[in-house]
Amino acid sequence: MLKRYVTTAVTAVLVASGLAGSLPGTATDTPTKTESAAFAVASGKTLQSVESVIAATGTTLVEARYTFSAVGQVLTVGVPGNGSLADDGSIVLDTLNDLQVRASEAAKQDPGLLKTDPTLQLVAAARTDLSKTPPVPSQVTLTGDLSQVESEVLVGAQVPPTTNPATAKSSQSAAACGSTWWPTYVTGTSGPASSGGRSQLFYLRFSLTTLAAFKCLGSTAFEPDFVTYNYDNAYYFADSMLSWSSTMPSPYWDTNAFDASSERVYTVGSQNINGFISGTQYSVYFRMNNGNAASDTAKIVWQRSHYQAACPLGPAWCIFADASKIQYAWSITVPGPWAP
Repeated sequence: MLKRYVTTAVTAVLVASGLAGSLPGTATDTPTKTESAAFAVASGKTLQSVESVIAATGTTLVEARYTFSAVGQVLTVGVPGNGSLADDGSIVLDTLNDLQVRASEAAKQDPGLLKTDPTLQLVAAARTDLSKTPPVPSQVTLTGDLSQVESEVLVGAQVPPTTNPATAKSSQSAAACGSTWWPTYVTGTSGPASSGGRSQLFYLRFSLTTLAAFKCLGSTAFEPDFVTYNYDNAYYFADSMLSWSSTMPSPYWDTNAFDASSERVYTVGSQNINGFISGTQYSVYFRMNNGNAASDTAKIVWQRSHYQAACPLGPAWCIFADASKIQYAWSITVPGPWAP
């Protein structure tokens, strides 16, 4: 069923974009209601103007993303569609409050975080922004008939390159690039969120050598999968996402549509590895509904990936792994702080 849904959605969006020939047997007539795409909100637009476009076109909000800047980093907060953007302000604030709690817990586990982690400054800057005006998303993902959506308010989001401009060549071998391309530092913490649900925050950092190897190997995207054990059908985090955030460049919430049920996968990815800076600490956070167990174990699966050419559905459906590295298999415990 999931595969059929994806095929239908791909077909509809290709039809709408004039790329129907990319799929065999697709028609080139009126697009259907299964289209889905991301749109950037033009600078200076109000929350009301965004909502007016959504209402006028009869489309459905899938997700909204909000961005806040401080100390040279950008914090992106993602909120799933809840019917109205007007409700997102409280959800974003709940996320910021929980981020502060999780960041403070992580700093107790690794006191060095206090010198390198910008989370508290980013949270403070975001709260200041929220106190001035209702938050306006930087990007919205919509589904429905999208033929009339693009306007002076909403602009089609740019699709990232499918090849890595840092190399300007095809993928190199591990012998030429180096075989270790994943982050050299990771630590995190998890627990109940005061506003409801359960959350996980972890930090990662590439060294100069590992980031150079990643780019040399030709991959353009990065997916750090947080994977929990579910062979016993006992899970700390449920499947329903309440919010997510990251300071990684061009982040997105990934789909787990094709993942096995025996291992639950929670992923905030980045579609732009070239935006990473070696030695810089990046955060990954998600808040889910409560699972059916009071504790769990987890592992990290690092994935270097690429954006599939001619796929117009956005990073969650269009980014595919080139290689993966499993670390800390079932040695991470949740809830609580962890540092493998």
